[in-house]
Amino acid sequence: MIAYFDLDSDKKLNYHDFLQILLPCDDAYLRAAATQRPNNDIPKCEFLPMRVERALSQLIFKEVRFHLKADQLKRNLESSYDFTFKKAFNAIDDWTYGYLDQNNLKRFLRSTGHVATKHELVSILRRFDIDGDAKINFKEFQLGCKSSLSVFGKGGKKVSRPKSGTATKIARMQLSPSRKSI
Repeated sequence: MIAYFDLDSDKKLNYHDFLQILLPCDDAYLRAAATQRPNNDIPKCEFLPMRVERALSQLIFKEVRFHLKADQLKRNLESSYDFTFKKAFNAIDDWTYGYLDQNNLKRFLRSTGHVATKHELVSILRRFDIDGDAKINFKEFQLGCKSSLSVFGKGGKKVSRPKSGTATKIARMQLSPSRKSI
């Protein structure tokens, strides 16, 4: 999970990375209010209020559980003999925009029998969109669909999710969407 939110690939969550987990991308007012209010320093020997620590631990627990379940589904998808990222992307990008947005996702999900709510569509965008433009390009789609846990590839060699240096630079320059708990 750390690797998913760690934009600079240092295996640590800095303050900006941490905000990506906590703050919603679809509520600009709440995002601004939370990031612009005065912060109180808490000495190392003190703790957050119990209700805040409990809520934070529940959020992290739900994120970990979600990532483990999603990663298993991603590995199953990757191992399908007839799956390619390009074919999957093109199936969703039905009007060949070159990117996926709420409209593409909504039409695709409806065609597969699921009528998605606006909240579900925003959640999908939030998980995949790295640069914060509310669109999912092919590279973001591919990174979002790849398993993030280390798995053994052919020949017993460890394979892990690749990082995009360009996407990392863009994401650090812009305030990209955050992730809420599931």
